[in-house]
Amino acid sequence: MPLPSQHSTLGADRAGGPRPGQRIARRRAVGLVLFALAYVSGPIDAQRNDAREVTRLLNEVRTQLALYESQAHRRISEMPDADTLRSVQQLVSQRIGPEYGPITDPTPRDLFWAITAVLSTTRPVALAASGEAAYRSAEEGARALYAMAPEHPQAFRAFASVLLTRNRWTELEQLARTHTGRSVGDVSGWLALGLAHARQRQMEAAREAFDAALARLSPAERARLDQIERIMPPREARRFARADAATREASAQSTWFLADPLWSSDDEQPRLEFLARVAYAELRWFEPEDRAVGVDTDRGRIYVRYGPPDQIARLDYRPPDNAPGRMSPAGITYFWIYESGLVFAFTGNARQARQRMAFDDAAVVANIMDREPARWDNIATRRIDSLAVQYVRFRAGRDSTELFVATRAPVERLSDIRGAALAARVWLIGQSTPDMAGAPLRVAPDGLSAWVNTVPNGTYVWRAEVVTVGQATAARATAPVLLGDDPATGFLREGYAMSDVLVGTAARDAGAMQRWRDAPVVPLVGALRDRAQVGLVWETYDLAAREGRSRYTVTVTVSREQARRRGATGDLSASVVGALASTAGVRRGRDALTITYEREVAAAPRVVDQLTLDLRELPAGSYRLTVEVRDRATGRATTRETALTIAD
Repeated sequence: MPLPSQHSTLGADRAGGPRPGQRIARRRAVGLVLFALAYVSGPIDAQRNDAREVTRLLNEVRTQLALYESQAHRRISEMPDADTLRSVQQLVSQRIGPEYGPITDPTPRDLFWAITAVLSTTRPVALAASGEAAYRSAEEGARALYAMAPEHPQAFRAFASVLLTRNRWTELEQLARTHTGRSVGDVSGWLALGLAHARQRQMEAAREAFDAALARLSPAERARLDQIERIMPPREARRFARADAATREASAQSTWFLADPLWSSDDEQPRLEFLARVAYAELRWFEPEDRAVGVDTDRGRIYVRYGPPDQIARLDYRPPDNAPGRMSPAGITYFWIYESGLVFAFTGNARQARQRMAFDDAAVVANIMDREPARWDNIATRRIDSLAVQYVRFRAGRDSTELFVATRAPVERLSDIRGAALAARVWLIGQSTPDMAGAPLRVAPDGLSAWVNTVPNGTYVWRAEVVTVGQATAARATAPVLLGDDPATGFLREGYAMSDVLVGTAARDAGAMQRWRDAPVVPLVGALRDRAQVGLVWETYDLAAREGRSRYTVTVTVSREQARRRGATGDLSASVVGALASTAGVRRGRDALTITYEREVAAAPRVVDQLTLDLRELPAGSYRLTVEVRDRATGRATTRETALTIAD
């Protein structure tokens, strides 16, 4: 009998199906295929698991960091029924108004006083609830995330965000150095490195890191981040965007120059600080899932303009049950508070980019940005105080103006050392005066300095600075000044007009005067504090002449600008001192008083007037002085206004 063939042995059984040997072989083949598939798909599954873990850790870091931020700044009202705040607008209307009367245009100091009053009725949460545990969890998650996936686009951002939230600049520098060496093309690493260097005052290293970051950005991203419009007043920013390239370049240079906190020092560099703020905002408030990108978030915009807040306060908002048509639900309000007096409110979840500007603060914030578009206090190497200034324009020639600038340094606040030396300089910068060297000023023991010069007509920016020699204190003031025709104030270079009004103290009769300099008046700079007599000096130009004489009527109005105290009632009262006392008429009123007198003088191209007032009976507050000169021959009138503050 022939032996069965291998084919027959492995072939079909009696039922026609695969025989046992054949089934075994097929199982082995399938096993090999499955093994191969498992070998190939194993890393894919691991990658999927890694991706899920990366997402989990990233969300955990963001959640814990938000929890820390919420707990670290939380304050609790000490009065259970106390009103809660949700916006700066509410702060203005409810905290300033009832105590001080209606203030429609609050100053930064008004806001600072109001928020300080609120914080005095609250207390921070206990240390156990201050968010420390949440911060540690965020840090642990960020370390694990970066160790697991250093190439992930969000891993480095998350780790950097944890470090910069607590100003851990040395550690951020070390992390950024490692990351830029590993992922040289990741712009986030270079931004973080520049930020860390800038916060450690390593400015040259910061410049190199920011240059490396900008070089690696796409043109669109560079245009988005490096926008000087971010620190301009909104109206000026819109004009800047429409200007030609040459105008934009000149405007940018001027903006950076004026942003320098102290021209007397070479240490401050606003341009680098701007990039550091941009870097901070991009790293701290970046959440692509919410389509929110660092500098373009509400907090990012404010941070770029004004830098890190001096204090953050979280207050819980719970609208009253009877609030009709309330637009905001119960929630959380975060107040950013700056010692300069600026206050901003954000509502919503603390998580990364999800906080928004308080819903009714648009007008308040726009007003702040127009009046104070940016501040650079945090980069100044000296503590900078404000410098009180009075500047007055007098006609010099058809194409020139005599500019008088008087400053008063806050001597008591600048130095604890009695008799400390002060150095002062004044700059006048215009298109026709590119030289930026400041003229030195002599500072009197009471802080008073004065500068006068004849300047070609044009648009200028002047700045005055006073520094304490050998100490980290200074004071400054900056303002634009238009020399020549100024439609806003009525100052004209030719024809019938008048000068600005010089306000001074220690005035006395000087008889006939040829120029304003002949008036024996010490300029008043800042508030009137001792109820001294006030002297007003001005020049009137090109009065009409009749038979060699000029005749005119002067009307001086002192009006109450803002009554800061309740009970500021009763008529305003003042008296005229000197030769005009017997001829001047005084009409008193609740909100204004008016002094009127007539003069007849020999015709001349200019006439000097001096009026001395005794204001001892005026209550403390802010006033507006309006001087009108009416030519009796022609009926024409010219007017000038100036401010006067009487301190307590």
